[in-house]
Amino acid sequence: MKTAAKREKLHDFVDSAYDLQVKAIYGKIEDYITRKSSDSIIKMKKMDVMKQALNHPLFLAERKEVKDDFDAIK
Repeated sequence: MKTAAKREKLHDFVDSAYDLQVKAIYGKIEDYITRKSSDSIIKMKKMDVMKQALNHPLFLAERKEVKDDFDAIK
């Protein structure tokens, strides 16, 4: 069975499942979901910091200095 079919079956099952069944399924995968979510949040925060750093005047000046030094070697 392909992944898309599995997703559809799981989605259909969860949509029509009793509360107890949903709690049981969620309990089995809760750690994975929580870990994956927190990893994604950390990655997004790191990316935001990197984006801010890339546009910071000190970084831009340092980058220009490094480029000038590199160009001087040629």
